[in-house]
Amino acid sequence: MPTRASMDASNRSWIEDLEHPGSFTAAAAGVTALTCSVLGYLALKYFEPTSPAAANTLYKLKLYRKYFSYFILSKDKSYDATPPVELGREKIRKKIVFCRHGESEWNLVFNKGFGPSFLLRLINAMIREIMLIPTRDSIFIDSSLSDEGLTQVAELRKFVSSPNAPVFLREPNSSTLVTSNLRRAIETGSIAFQNRIGKSDEQMRLFSSLQEMSRNVDASALAEAGKIPDLTVVLANIDSKAFDPVKVYDATGNHGNKSLKSNGLIRMREFCDWSLHKQTDNIIVVAGGHSLWFRNFFRAYLPERIDYIGKNKKIVNCGVVSFDLVEDESGCVMIDPNSLNELYGGYSGVQTKKGA
Repeated sequence: MPTRASMDASNRSWIEDLEHPGSFTAAAAGVTALTCSVLGYLALKYFEPTSPAAANTLYKLKLYRKYFSYFILSKDKSYDATPPVELGREKIRKKIVFCRHGESEWNLVFNKGFGPSFLLRLINAMIREIMLIPTRDSIFIDSSLSDEGLTQVAELRKFVSSPNAPVFLREPNSSTLVTSNLRRAIETGSIAFQNRIGKSDEQMRLFSSLQEMSRNVDASALAEAGKIPDLTVVLANIDSKAFDPVKVYDATGNHGNKSLKSNGLIRMREFCDWSLHKQTDNIIVVAGGHSLWFRNFFRAYLPERIDYIGKNKKIVNCGVVSFDLVEDESGCVMIDPNSLNELYGGYSGVQTKKGA
């Protein structure tokens, strides 16, 4: 693993977690969450105390309460990590594929700028959130894909199912499929790779170690440890009527929400350890992951001398990048810079690459 010392992620402002610069974003997100919490408490008096609606509302209020603590106290990106310099004798090599999720409902509200349409987007989202109070669904907590995100995922599905896609993306059991435990990631992986999953009995594994590096409530997981979250969006966009979530998902790697004791480096190391030592397949496809997690992974595991775009730019929604992760005999882990390959979509602010 990289030795801990020089690259202090805490030097990068935590406001970056909001995926949009500026204190106004922080204030808007905080006020939104506070308003939803207050409305949730008010709604409780209209539900029978033992009803599912009351239970779901109480559960969401607990998540909002944890969010406020996490927002203030989290050190998710406050860690020291020295990127590797050189590798010794190679011991293990695995191919890793990063697929970023499609646009989420949270992105739609907060990442489209703060012009005249912002207030309309926010009000619309809050009205929908109020309607969902008695359910396990939410617009803000563990945000799902937006309509635009679903369109992006549909295009990704065309690519991964096409002859132009690498075999390890399109063919069943050609690689191991994993996703973050957050809904937008699960939705992206499930919908985009449904052709492949439908041909076999392979599973998609849900990992807390891939949970986004962010203080925002949209990075809080709705699903409890060992469970699967609300799948309304998935079930509405899966062609096969035989789709069985119990058979498709392995949630043993979902340990629930990240705790205040966790940070991004701990989770990245957990993922590396699992990929290199606990997984027999040589190719691991992160079928649904997150932009900040991916970007910080490149910063931590690429040599500092390598000026790679992924260290500073986000993979676009539904973009796909592959690389080899290598461990030497001393235990040092590094991305092989020569193995980096943009398969689909590319990076934000750069001309889009639609596919190999």
